[in-house]
Amino acid sequence: MVSRFRCLGFALAFCLAAGPSFAQGWSVGATYGAVNDVERTFRLDGFHPHDVSAWIDYRLEPHVLLRASYVGIKATSDNSERSVTVEPGQPPLTLPELKVRIDAVTVGVSYTVVEGFYTSGFFAGIGGYRIRPEPSPGLEQFQDRKETVLGFHVGVDGDFKIEKHVSAVGRLTLHGILSSANHSVDPPSAQRWLLVASAGIAIRP
Repeated sequence: MVSRFRCLGFALAFCLAAGPSFAQGWSVGATYGAVNDVERTFRLDGFHPHDVSAWIDYRLEPHVLLRASYVGIKATSDNSERSVTVEPGQPPLTLPELKVRIDAVTVGVSYTVVEGFYTSGFFAGIGGYRIRPEPSPGLEQFQDRKETVLGFHVGVDGDFKIEKHVSAVGRLTLHGILSSANHSVDPPSAQRWLLVASAGIAIRP
């Protein structure tokens, strides 16, 4: 399987090759970022790599963009480092750090405000999220389920123009993933909340 770093490289290369020839109104971009699982708590030191995304925008109106994105996230499993009961009457087991990969294809709308070389935006959308736990022998019952589910995202971003066709992008995105409850722990979880801070480039004609 092609690595996420290679996917990001392909996306950036595509941006550089396609940008000058794109029709007016289209743009492409890619970012790399850190992920914070905020389902149960939020900590500033909770951001850890990694997230990659690539997107294509189409300008519907002067301040409204339609955006299609691919997102690849590596995060901790929902039950990571929680205390669980393996067998009745036995001491609880503290799970190790478990990992999960989440790939998503999303569609959304962004509203932008342009102020000279800087553009700010608010965006929201929906998509399909594919959840794939990394192998953890003997702990499969506590891992996130392998499934494809619906989810949504909201966020804010800033776009700083650094040359005529290229901008630096900073983005903060909250993903709400409507995964199935894992009843192997108490209380069970019925969703994932992941906050992603990322930066990258955007190229437009």
